[in-house]
Amino acid sequence: MVRSREGRARTAHVPDVGRVLDPRGRLGLQGHGPRRGRSGRQPAGHRGPRALPPVRAVRCGAALERWREDRERCAPTDAERGRAAAALEWARTLAPTSDYECNLALVARQAALDPKHAGILASAVAALNRALGHEMERRRREAENAANPSRHVGEIDQRIGLDLLVERVVETATEFGALNIIIARDARNNLFVWRTGAIGAEPGERLRLRATVKKHTEFRGQVQTELTRGSVLERITGPASTFKATPSAPPSDKPAKARKAKRPRAQADSVMAA
Repeated sequence: MVRSREGRARTAHVPDVGRVLDPRGRLGLQGHGPRRGRSGRQPAGHRGPRALPPVRAVRCGAALERWREDRERCAPTDAERGRAAAALEWARTLAPTSDYECNLALVARQAALDPKHAGILASAVAALNRALGHEMERRRREAENAANPSRHVGEIDQRIGLDLLVERVVETATEFGALNIIIARDARNNLFVWRTGAIGAEPGERLRLRATVKKHTEFRGQVQTELTRGSVLERITGPASTFKATPSAPPSDKPAKARKAKRPRAQADSVMAA
């Protein structure tokens, strides 16, 4: 329950998440009043629709009429109500994987909504759209990997030329500074991982580079080739970057350097003593 200054009880129920729209017509939920600035005053010119009429509107006929016009103008459609109901049901059954999802699930499972939690509950619609997009991308990638699985490329310590399409970049911090984990694939769907602090990259960007094969590993059922000492020769940016749209031959490969056999320690000590 939320009480106004006059002590009148007002209740905002969670199932009505799709009832209120913001002034720009987007699906969401607002509290009983606009946000206040640092001075504590409401921003000038705010005419956003409210879940319940303000107290002054009840006392003034003109203000009450304006409030009714705003509610009618911003009334959600049946499609928007359906999206809100689906987002609310998804948030209630969400298995949290982050602090944001944990807070969203807690708010969605409440019987009544505190206006200060209205923003995070309204964000459930956008969060559901993102989750559906990620799920579709995951299924597409699984189908592609099943039809054309990744394979190890090159030999350990071999210097090779590559033409890669960046899939994802994970930025992390280490004791030596920032580290970018660049995850990319070549035209044959082979998976590569390059850990570097020298350069960054963006998903969808193409990199023509020379790098040394560090090791061959496997992660979540996919084999991958880890790179080191990479040198970027060319960058091709743009959201539509594909191998077919901008074909180019990768740099030539160099054979792996032969490793020098290590001397036994006893033999090395005798040579130094001599």
